[in-house]
Amino acid sequence: MFERKISASHNEFDVDSTIIYMWAHDLFAKGIVYDNETQTKMHDVKVEIENITDNRKETTITDENGEYEFILQHGKVYQITASKRLFIPEQIKINTLNIKSGEILNDFILEEEFIGKGLIMFGFDKDEITDDHRNELEMVLNLARKYPETFLIIGAHADSRGSEKYNHALSERRANNTVKYFTSRGVAKSRIIARGFGESLHINRCEDGIHCHEDDHSKNRRAELKIERELPEEEKQ
Repeated sequence: MFERKISASHNEFDVDSTIIYMWAHDLFAKGIVYDNETQTKMHDVKVEIENITDNRKETTITDENGEYEFILQHGKVYQITASKRLFIPEQIKINTLNIKSGEILNDFILEEEFIGKGLIMFGFDKDEITDDHRNELEMVLNLARKYPETFLIIGAHADSRGSEKYNHALSERRANNTVKYFTSRGVAKSRIIARGFGESLHINRCEDGIHCHEDDHSKNRRAELKIERELPEEEKQ
C-alpha cells in the first residue's frame, strides 16, 4: 500500500492536505485452464475468486489462451473456482498471509462430466482388445445400454517408442477396434466419438528421449472410455 497526498486551494480558503491510502498491485493470482481429455487451453471458462476473509467475490472469463488473472491482497484467504457447463468444477485455496508480492500460479484441468468411465490397456505395438479387460468393457457397455440417449467418448493413446506418425496411426487403430467392440454389441456408431491421440498425451514422464521401464511405458498404451450425456463442444460444430 502507498500514500497519495492531495491538496487544494479555493480563493478565500484553503483545503487541508488529505492522505488517501491506495493498494499497490504487487500480488496476483494467475493460471491457465486446460481440458483434461485433450490438454488444450479452454476459453470462456468462468473463474470466480472469493475473498473468504472479507466475504467478497469477483468473476472473470478465460480468454482465447485459457488464461485468468486476479489481483490479490496480502494477509487474505481466497478460494478460486473454475467452472464450465458439462465440466466438473475445480477449486483451489490460496493464503497470502506470508506473501506480499509476486505471482501465484495455479492451472486448472477440467474433466467433462460423465455417467461412467473405463480404461483398457494394449500390448506393445498391438491394437487388439484382449479378454483381460472384459469386465471393464462390459461395465461401460451396460451403461451405454442403460442410458440410450448418451454418447460414448473414446480416446486412444500410444507410448513414445516409434515415430510420431506411426504412433498416431497405431492409436487410431486402437480407437477403431474399440468402436468395433461396442458396435458389434449393439451400440449405434452415431453415439460413439473416437479419437486417436498418438503419443501426445502421456500420463507420466516417458516421452521421446527419456529412458523408461516397460511398466511405465505400458501405462501410456491405453484407451479411455467415457459415457457422457452430451457431445463434446468441438463435436457439435
